[in-house]
Parts: sequence; C-alpha cells; structure tokens
Amino acid sequence: MATLFPPSADGNSSLPSQFSPLSIMEAFIPSYISPLISYFGLNNAIPHILTFLVISTAAATGLTYWYDQIVNVFCRFFMSTVQIRSRDELYEHMMAWVADQEFSTRTRCFVATMAFGSLFAEDTGNCEEEEGQEPDAPYWERTRRAPLQFTPAPGLYFFKYKGKLVMLERITYNSYRTWFSQEILKFSIVGRKPQLLKDMLKEAREKYLMKDKSKTVVHRPKAPEAVGSPPTWARCLARPSRPLATVVLEHRQKEMFVDDIKDYLKPGTQKWYSDRGIPYRRGYLLHGPPGTGKSSLSFAVAGLLGLKVYPAPDTEADTRVSLSGLLNVIDGVASPEGRVLILTTNHPEKLDAALIRPGRVDMKIEFKLAGEEAIAGLFMRMYKEYNAKRIVDEHAARERLLVDLVAKFTKTMPQEVFSPAEIQGYLLQHKNRPERAVECAEKWVSDRMEARRAGKID
Repeated sequence: MATLFPPSADGNSSLPSQFSPLSIMEAFIPSYISPLISYFGLNNAIPHILTFLVISTAAATGLTYWYDQIVNVFCRFFMSTVQIRSRDELYEHMMAWVADQEFSTRTRCFVATMAFGSLFAEDTGNCEEEEGQEPDAPYWERTRRAPLQFTPAPGLYFFKYKGKLVMLERITYNSYRTWFSQEILKFSIVGRKPQLLKDMLKEAREKYLMKDKSKTVVHRPKAPEAVGSPPTWARCLARPSRPLATVVLEHRQKEMFVDDIKDYLKPGTQKWYSDRGIPYRRGYLLHGPPGTGKSSLSFAVAGLLGLKVYPAPDTEADTRVSLSGLLNVIDGVASPEGRVLILTTNHPEKLDAALIRPGRVDMKIEFKLAGEEAIAGLFMRMYKEYNAKRIVDEHAARERLLVDLVAKFTKTMPQEVFSPAEIQGYLLQHKNRPERAVECAEKWVSDRMEARRAGKID
C-alpha cells in the first residue's frame, strides 16, 4: 500500500518537519516553544502536550458554546430585560438617573465628560436667594468652568432597586450604516414580570422631567445617524420659561393667541377634528418690525403650556428647500399632526400667498413698534423690585417713585418709533439706575433719530 510520506529509518512513515508536533506548536506561539521544550527537557512529551492542548481547546470551545446557550435560554425564559438605544430620548433620561445612583459613584471605571448645558446639569439654589450673597470674583471663577460629569464605562454592573437585584449592561457598538458609534443600555432582572423595570423607567423619566418643570426645552436639527436615514432633532438646551407678562403686545391679542392654542391642545379637540375630517394642525403667523417680540411670544407660550420648541435654522445658506417641498412638509399627506406651527417674519408682504393661506395659517398677529403702554410696561418691568425680602415700606416708596419716573420716561419717548428691543437695550445700560435712565432718555432719542437720518441704523 502506498504511503503519503516516505518511510523513516525504522520503516515507519514519518511526517514532514513542517507537520511535526513541535512545528504545529511553534505555529501557535512562534519562537517560544522550542526554547521552553529544551529548557524543561520535554522533547519526548511533545505529542502528549499537543494532545492535551487540542483536547483542552476543544473542551473550552464546547463549554463556551454550551454556556452561551444555557445563558441565552435562561435569559429568554427566566429573566426580564429592557433595551434603550442611544438615539432615543429615553436614553438621556436613564443615563441621568444612572449617574445619580450610588453604585455609579463607586465604580472605578467611568466615562468623564465636561460640557456646558449637559443633560446632567442641575439647577442649584434660588436666584432670588443668592442675589448679592456671593462676591463677583468667586462667582465668575465658578461659573466659567464647565462641571465634570461621570457615568459608568461600558461594561456590566449590578445594583439594587427596591430591594431587587438589577443587572445593567452598557454596550458600545459600531455599524457600517452609522457615522459614529452607538450605545445600548440593557437593564435585566430575574423573573418573568417586567413591572419593576417599567416602574424604574417611569421614575427616571419623572425625575428627569422635574428638572424641566419651569423650563422650556429647545431642540435643534441633528445630522442623520446612519446612511440613508432622515435627519432628527436633538435636545439643545433648557432655558427658564419666560413669563408671558414680559412680552410686549396688546393684551387682547396676547389673550386671543394663548386661548386659541389652549383650545387646540384640549384632549377632546383631536377627536373633534377627526370626526369632521379636518387635519389636526394649527398655524400662526406673527409679523412686524424686527425687535417687536415675535420670537419672545413663541417662547413664552411654549413655557406656559409646557411645549417643546423646534426652531428652524435661521440661515440663508441652505436654499435647497423649494416652496412646494415646504408646503408638503407643512400639510402634505405624510406631514405629522398634533403640532403648533408658528411662522415669524419681518416682511409678510414678501411671503407667497400659498404659504399663508387659510388652513396653513389660521391666525395672524401683527406686532407694532412700542407705543405708550409698551414703553411704560418695559420701564416698570425693568425696575420693579421682585425680591420679596425687601422691607415693605421701602418697596412701597420705590413703587411710588417708579410711577413718577414712568410718566416722565413715557413722555420723553416718541410713540411707535422705536421697537421694544431698542428701548430695552437702552434701559439695560442703566439697569439699576432708573433715575439716570430718565435723565439720559432725551439725549438717547436725539442721537438715535440722528443716526437713522444718517443711515447708520435702520
């Protein structure tokens, strides 16, 4: 019978040197096996060592496979798990909640970030109580530094929630379809009832939303996360809600605008629209000269009603959107419902009639330059004492003084010549000196009018 390899000196077939046990072992750990074998005198034990390594590798592979299978079966039938992806808004809620947990502060492997306006940033104290209590230099030094925030690094963690053990796994992964890495948070508990996990998610969400209770959340456009996916919106910042009383607008118009939005947002309104075959949308056009409070009213109403703001980028650089495309987004077949659309413009006459026709714009509100009522309101709002800790007698005396100053200031300012923003900018130059603001008002008006005639300002 022919043999594959030539016979050795003793008549037995021999393996080529490249297939000898020593060569095979050298292939796994080059340059180390031969010196070790020679040093320990194991030349005769090479076949046994190779056999042991092969069996051990096979056993380890088999055990790993069966371990994974058993774990998968156990997790599938005896555990409850929730996954939260980083592109979902709930991910921010849960990461903020995890960062506050005790196990998160004890972990030795963590991710550190430093950014202003982070989702983990909290308001501390009361502005009214802190007024004047901290010297300027330490305050500036403290506030100009971005706070450090810490979250557990990707990995496996265990903690207790309501007395029950919870497993947290933070996973980072890359996809060929995404521009950057993604993350998944996995929370698991032993048991077939996931109610504990649902309670935990609700608690984290409520705690997160409490931070925004008196704030207005602003979102910005976000680049697509994956190839071919549409752009999305990302939380940008949360600003303190602006009181509606600070918006300079005729009271009747302001009340009509707010009441109309409130009526639209009532629980039964959507069904009313649906029963009559009317798309559940509402649109408003705020128009008037620059600086008259159009954007301010939008922001104030959003804070009053607890709505999020999604402003379109205020830039002329991107002109790829056609009028037909814009109209299709506003009220096309696939356009979303249940939103409040507010358009603001300084020149309503330049807008296409199709854009502001009834059905797309349901109410128009005109903003004018500051009249007598607006000027008086701006002055009172700028210098009115809001600190309740002041002595009552001093407060009353200051109110009487302000009434006299308001009358003088209103008489000095021409009616419907300057925008509220212009007058407010002037008052900010004398924000703690109302008497000085009245004294210099006449000169400011004269200089401003002269600059307009010279074409230096609009």
